[in-house]
Amino acid sequence: MCFWRIIFISWPKRVGPTKPRELLQERHHGSQARNVAMWLLRQRGVTLREIGALFGGMNYPAVSERVRRVENALTGDKRLRRLCQLLNV
Repeated sequence: MCFWRIIFISWPKRVGPTKPRELLQERHHGSQARNVAMWLLRQRGVTLREIGALFGGMNYPAVSERVRRVENALTGDKRLRRLCQLLNV
């Protein structure tokens, strides 16, 4: 999937996991990289249910909360905002 290649190439190693398989694993459920990946999918128009299914069967309210966390973080974190702008091309 082209979307995952963009994340893999652009994602700084110090932020979190970079491989698509690592982003999908349950052990990274609280990582910023995983949350931003969910946010990017939502920006592309993927439904909350579909995102939840991709990330190990999460329910849609949990996905919504993760997307909301990233949106809130974007208002205060300039570095994260710039990274998300680069990824959301």
